[in-house]
Amino acid sequence: MVVEQLTPADYPHWDMFVRAQKSGSFFHTTQWLADRPEGEFAILGVREAGKLIAGFAYLTNHKWGLRRILPPKITSRFAPILADELLTQPDRVRDLLLALIKHLPPYDSLHLIFPPTMPDRPKLPLPNVTHQTLKTNRLYPPQTEESLRRRYSPNTRKLLNRAHKQGIRYYPIDDPRIVYRLSAQSMQYSGRHHPLTLGEFLAIFQRFEVGQDVVMLGAGITRQPLAAIMMTYDRQVVYPLFFGINRDSGKHEAGLYLMHHSIVWALEQNRIFDFNGSNIPRIDAFFQKFKPESCSLFALKHGRTRRIRWLNQLTTRLGKPLY
Repeated sequence: MVVEQLTPADYPHWDMFVRAQKSGSFFHTTQWLADRPEGEFAILGVREAGKLIAGFAYLTNHKWGLRRILPPKITSRFAPILADELLTQPDRVRDLLLALIKHLPPYDSLHLIFPPTMPDRPKLPLPNVTHQTLKTNRLYPPQTEESLRRRYSPNTRKLLNRAHKQGIRYYPIDDPRIVYRLSAQSMQYSGRHHPLTLGEFLAIFQRFEVGQDVVMLGAGITRQPLAAIMMTYDRQVVYPLFFGINRDSGKHEAGLYLMHHSIVWALEQNRIFDFNGSNIPRIDAFFQKFKPESCSLFALKHGRTRRIRWLNQLTTRLGKPLY
């Protein structure tokens, strides 16, 4: 077994490896992680008999003299990827994770978020580690729109029918600024700030190829959307990245209608629909209208140095933990 730093020439091979594994996602690819302003990008790979069997694409953030390996903004998966056949071997999983962590550059803190496909919480013999269980919601294919509606409560079905009678329809949109504007408005309505500036948002959008790994939909009575969504997807899963509703246009159910048809769009392509943001109670309450199945993500936080553990205690009291 050889652990090595991958070079840019290896990046296409890495992306192919990620997309071929059940634990891999768009969030683990160079397309998503490379050249992000949040940190310095690198990939560690593990080869066995010349074959890539595991790896970790990561960012190292340098701030206040601290070196933190942590996920960038709007990233719900950030952990090593292992070949599918290894996930049923707990000892092998542990050894590979430890080998990758050992070969990381010196760091003060490490923050990993494992995907739902990780069968068990990895038991790693690291000191000063905290574990966290995060929640996500999913809907699985195969399902038709009719079978989905049968899952919903009578009230949700009633609201969808009302939206249709009001003339609300969904359609593709091509301007990402619409998604940004409505998602920022929705966050402001709920007392939160958009995590990205418009410039940062557009820079992320430029990483996508519309029709290949991202889709944007709007819903409204005219071509002025009352709701909009941006979803990224890979071979197996569709992830809504940004979703927003126009709160200034009176009472309407365009958001519910659009989310329903976004789910239908995913399931008709035989992809899982993964509701990002399920750890925020207000958002989760909206997601529950679609009767998803709850599943867990495991997060691991390793405060390696005494300095960052001490600083983290202070910043956590201010609501801004360092890791």
